[in-house]
Amino acid sequence: MIRISSPDSMRPEREYVYRLVFDVFLGVDYRVDYSPMNTQVQIRCDSIALVFPDIFFQSQEKTWLTDQYLAIVDPSADLKTPVWSEVESICGLFLNEQNDSMRNYAISEEGEKWRFTFDLFGSIFFLISRYEEHVDKSRDNHQRYRFESSILATHGLVSRPLVNEYVLFLRETLERVLPTASFKSHRFTQCVTCDVDFLRYPAVSGKFEKILYFLVQTIHGSGLKKSLKGLLSYLKALVGGYRFDLFNKFTEIASRARETNSTVIFYLMSGVKQVSQDGDYRLRNLIDTEILQTIKKYNVEVGMHGGYQSFENGDLLVEEKETLERFFFPNSENKLTASRQHYLRWTPGITAETLEFAELKYDSTLGFAEHVGFRSSCCYEYPVYSLTKRRELSLIERPLMVMDVTLLNPRYMGLASAEDAVREATKVKDQVMKYGGTFTILWHNSSLCTELEKETFLKITETGAD
Repeated sequence: MIRISSPDSMRPEREYVYRLVFDVFLGVDYRVDYSPMNTQVQIRCDSIALVFPDIFFQSQEKTWLTDQYLAIVDPSADLKTPVWSEVESICGLFLNEQNDSMRNYAISEEGEKWRFTFDLFGSIFFLISRYEEHVDKSRDNHQRYRFESSILATHGLVSRPLVNEYVLFLRETLERVLPTASFKSHRFTQCVTCDVDFLRYPAVSGKFEKILYFLVQTIHGSGLKKSLKGLLSYLKALVGGYRFDLFNKFTEIASRARETNSTVIFYLMSGVKQVSQDGDYRLRNLIDTEILQTIKKYNVEVGMHGGYQSFENGDLLVEEKETLERFFFPNSENKLTASRQHYLRWTPGITAETLEFAELKYDSTLGFAEHVGFRSSCCYEYPVYSLTKRRELSLIERPLMVMDVTLLNPRYMGLASAEDAVREATKVKDQVMKYGGTFTILWHNSSLCTELEKETFLKITETGAD
């Protein structure tokens, strides 16, 4: 059993991060002794004590959810690790400034005390709780936290799962001082997901609006030839049936998941339409398509794609969820468990709590729309912590790492070739494979219309679980 001595302040946050690290991630028994006399975190391992500075929680005790953390966070620190570590270097966010002689190293082995020079537990909590998003109110036109405002963007850290790096480094250290200890093993998996925003080509609502779309594209967009080609495709599907629709790509996505031994989830909207962003279909429209047969044939999990306005509205979210459950499970007590919010809209202190209120078990919203990578600096599933309620929620987050629109849309990364897009996605995927996490990718059924989109999707998903 791991024995931990800890300061007693910020007790709910400390209890959460210790359970996250030792139970959820490492899978070891542990016990924590809290005392107001403790000024550091210490783990006693036979004759060796591991000592961790207590910086973040100590500083936030009287300044909770304020920007005072900016005075102590240092994402630029690049700490050297011992030769026995697989982690090449450590980005220590909160450093022990009192030990100048060791400030360039992640750990100092001093006889019976091995001292970490950075606040490992505070750093993990800060990153995985998305503390900065709660404090920094910078938002885009969809009320989403701006990627460019994050320290992950300003210091080029979004492609590194820092939490996994910290946990591996701690595990390696424990293995050296407790050679008989056994830890949880993590195996790489791939989860292919599809958000069904639009059922029929093109990606606008209503038949009149779809015709108008082609006229606008002719005048201001892609030109007459391409617009006419698109219009003919639309009319062909309108007359010949959904099998000719350019957005009918559900079998391709599900079969690709099966080929690569990946799990697959389709996130569907309920049809409880509030605003124009809420898709182009009602649930009854699914009957005229092939999506229901695909779900059954490939054993696709159905998740809820929360409507544009639902990310801060618990009653609306419950209505949408119950509408989906009545359609998919009319004669059973089955419930939807998985969700992802439309447009990746997420408000810290509200959205996760709203999802818990709706009795959803899993969410996969937390990824940046603007850039691929690790928004919560982690490639494992993890329980969400509410910074406002100051407790662990029953909601599990499955972090989203790569989205088609992020890679290819000019508003975001805007990569012009499959080679460039695959390279950026592979940087992320390689990290997930290294730590045995779950590589979660979002590919819309409306994003398999061009050769660029098809090639990118196939190459990114090439390697699934063993």
